[in-house]
Amino acid sequence: MRLEGQRRGWLYAAAWRLGLAMLVGGFASLGGAALARADVVHPLPYDLLYVRAPYFGAGLGAANSVWPDTVRPLTPDPGAQLVRLRRDGVREVLFPLDRYRSLIDTPARTPLAAGSVADLNVSFDGKWVLFTWYHDLTRVNPQRGDGPFLSLAGADLYKLNLGTGQLVRLTRQLLTPNTGNGARFTPGNDSSNHPRIGVFNTGGTWAGGGRIVFTSNRNDFVPPKELGSGQRTMQLFAMDEDGTNVEQIGHLNLAMALHPQVLLDGRIAFSSWEEHGLRDPRQFPLWVIGPDGRGWMSLSGFSEDSLVHHFVTQMPGGDLVVTRYYNLNNNGFGDLVRYPLDPPGPDFGSPDATFSDGGDGKIPFERTGQVRLTPFTTPDDFPAPCPGWEGDVYGASGIERPAPCTGADRRGKFTHPAAAPSSSGDPAKADLLAVYAPGPANHNGIYVSLGTAFPRYHAEIVLIPDGAPIPVPPAGQPGRPPQLVTVVAEDGFNLQWPRPVVTWRQLYGVDGPAAWPESTDDAIRAERLTPGEPFGLLGSSSLLWRDTAPSLGHFWDDRDPFNTGDFAPYRWVRQGTDAGVYQDDDVWAVRLLLQLPATDRSYPDNRRNFYVVGGERMRILGEIPVRKPGAPKVLRPDGSFEDDTSFLAKVPADVSITFQALDRRGMVLNMAQTWHQVRPGEARYNCGGCHAHSKQPLAFESTAADLPGYAIPDLAHATPLLALSDTGQPGVRTIAAHQVTVEWHRDVEPILERRCASCHSGASPAGGLPLARSTPPVQRDGVSWPGAYYRLVLDANAEFSSPPPGDAAQWYLPQLTRYLRGFQSRQSLLTWKVWGERLDGRSNEARTDDLDFAVSAAHPAGGVAGMTFDEKMTLARWIDLGAPIDLGSPWGFLEDDLRPTLMVRPSAVQARSAKTLDYLEISAFDAESGVVAGSLTVTCNLKLGSFRAGTNLAAGKPIDSQGSVLRLLLPRRVNLTEKPVFTVSVRDAVGHTTQVVRGYGPPR
Repeated sequence: MRLEGQRRGWLYAAAWRLGLAMLVGGFASLGGAALARADVVHPLPYDLLYVRAPYFGAGLGAANSVWPDTVRPLTPDPGAQLVRLRRDGVREVLFPLDRYRSLIDTPARTPLAAGSVADLNVSFDGKWVLFTWYHDLTRVNPQRGDGPFLSLAGADLYKLNLGTGQLVRLTRQLLTPNTGNGARFTPGNDSSNHPRIGVFNTGGTWAGGGRIVFTSNRNDFVPPKELGSGQRTMQLFAMDEDGTNVEQIGHLNLAMALHPQVLLDGRIAFSSWEEHGLRDPRQFPLWVIGPDGRGWMSLSGFSEDSLVHHFVTQMPGGDLVVTRYYNLNNNGFGDLVRYPLDPPGPDFGSPDATFSDGGDGKIPFERTGQVRLTPFTTPDDFPAPCPGWEGDVYGASGIERPAPCTGADRRGKFTHPAAAPSSSGDPAKADLLAVYAPGPANHNGIYVSLGTAFPRYHAEIVLIPDGAPIPVPPAGQPGRPPQLVTVVAEDGFNLQWPRPVVTWRQLYGVDGPAAWPESTDDAIRAERLTPGEPFGLLGSSSLLWRDTAPSLGHFWDDRDPFNTGDFAPYRWVRQGTDAGVYQDDDVWAVRLLLQLPATDRSYPDNRRNFYVVGGERMRILGEIPVRKPGAPKVLRPDGSFEDDTSFLAKVPADVSITFQALDRRGMVLNMAQTWHQVRPGEARYNCGGCHAHSKQPLAFESTAADLPGYAIPDLAHATPLLALSDTGQPGVRTIAAHQVTVEWHRDVEPILERRCASCHSGASPAGGLPLARSTPPVQRDGVSWPGAYYRLVLDANAEFSSPPPGDAAQWYLPQLTRYLRGFQSRQSLLTWKVWGERLDGRSNEARTDDLDFAVSAAHPAGGVAGMTFDEKMTLARWIDLGAPIDLGSPWGFLEDDLRPTLMVRPSAVQARSAKTLDYLEISAFDAESGVVAGSLTVTCNLKLGSFRAGTNLAAGKPIDSQGSVLRLLLPRRVNLTEKPVFTVSVRDAVGHTTQVVRGYGPPR
């Protein structure tokens, strides 16, 4: 990332030297007037909107352009404009214009070309365009390390009326961070924790019900694993079309959500940075979610090697078209794939499909019915192929072989697809617009040095007739396929974000997306939940009906290779899967985990005072046995039967949760490395099994957990944990707490001190492994690590232990060190020593390149003398939670960084139906430090009875910290024509505040 940051600085300098004066002059003179003739203009039967961004030249001496992609979603080049291509061929700049300066808060002396337009979306009636405006991309914070540098001015959402030119600002620079634990967020104060960058409200899409869904970093979180110091956690929010009633809907977005796009069925597709657990941090699959945050499901791209699924559009027939590309070095350019949104049969293909190599190969869990629209190019980290080289870009060294063509002869790559009416006038067909960059469309430094990365990106807008696959051109035919129709190409500019100015009726045959129904009180009660409470249900039909094999089996006979290097652990860095060898009979329980976000502490402290594998602080909500002796077996979709392992649990709403399947000892058998959530009143149990992607789902309605007599465990108010009796029989003990966790200093080190230090200490510790608290610390990277902890968790280079077996020079993920395997206590040598047996389901003879275990006097069968089952299970939980350690306060592993869940009813829709308002129903819950009962405040913008506007209507009315509903009667009946706005807030015990601002406008 260091070269990327340096290049970013060159880009800004080049922008000012080469083009800023010209662009400013253009802005000042255009005012909506026609532009000079471009190189190519092919008018369409409808108006077309697009973004034109600066182009700095083709060769090595020119700065490369920067396009928003998954690694740099918030750092476009300055100077991008919103342009309309009319059907008569006339082009005009719509934004920014000097007359909008006051509405976008741009100072008089700041050039409008310092800002940039992105993320276009046309309204359902074709009258408005929604877009992102980056206020000032030349004023950045260079203290973010290697870059990309982020703007101090941030970005906001606007909508522009295409007929009248009316501009409406929808968001403002509102920062809403967690403020507890002594945090201070004062802009401009060097001693505060203010992030020193702007708030980025981006990626808006029109949604049903008069709502807009967008992404924002306003909560000031950072991802668990960063690809660069400028990365921000972007979360999904929704608001009314006038910018009011903002509500967070993406509580599962702990890394990044990008570019939501509404679908015909009312759901929202978006790209998600899925870097949870041991996942490769380059994973950006495509997900779908309801516009209120309910109904989250997967779409495509998970388990694919380092390739992003991004920039989605939907064709009138329902198919999705998605860009696939390798992050960073392709500027968001790659190939285009098309697949049905809801295919018949399983949604996904086999997990054993071969890796996509740019040719005809498939990908693991490829979406059923997926076809490549552009098979002549590659999504990978290579320049686009030369003629005849499609699918053959890899050399023996992993670097593209010298190609027998010039850069201009290469096939080019694509991005930003957009569905469009058929240009032939056939209403039964639809075209596909896209952005196309001729030539290599890659700037990997290797190819820059080889000269094969030139000419640089100079993108145009093209049309793919009927959205149909384009065949590979003949080998002797250089460059672009002839089927591509250039719609517009402008010399000196990169063209982006094409959007046809048409109504949904013209494009899709309907006036807008299907309505997304609100959950009714009757439906919530039918799920055995209480309407208005901040809880939901999570469950599954089976832990046995599963797909947990997304590995590349043709590389290794062993589906779980031990320590074979960077490319070995596809199963755990792509999806999350089996920990060792086990049978269905070994599956005993499920663990539900709560995951905390991470507030940015860069200023002034610049540290996270904890370490955990994967970067996430996790808490155990509960461990639920799933075995049901005597229960009928469940009929699988394939006609076979299995034991009923269904479950359903009550959990806190509006938090991130994941799952681990457990054996009788409470050790992980497999793990879902994906964030999940439920909204208040939501019941989610439709996954069809555990990782069941390429199979027909097993219906929840056929299982015991769906029967009225099933006792739903309440994991919000108590924490059940697996336990073993003195004779080793499994059972459950319940902790009277909202959650529990395990940490090195508090929980693990004392056990090792009591049970292990007598042998593992001194000048010659047993096995060369000192485990005593007195072990000298290890100084690394400015941190003083406890000596025992470093050896167990961080000694990947075998500095303090025997080297790995075989020829490996170090320990590779998921193997952390000689003693621990990440999130896999069953496969960790430390756990084998503690229990006195090998636990991964293998024998020592099963494979020759791994670690073995044999009982000894020090570690006899049955385990370490005196160590209790509870102590052994604590060590296993610690490994399976990522071996966390708290490095001190403030802001350590045990810090509460979770704000309360706050529920306010009625919703705006419910109130509009009633037309008047007599009461509010309020509930709150906090799974960490707990809600402060007396912290509730409720204010209104109107005078209500004797209460003046802004007075706390809830004074003296404590809210139940356990989540029960408080019915707050209003001093008088409020007619919605008065446009009441209520502000409700609560606080937890460490000072985090959650606020809901609810506007109840008149019926529409």
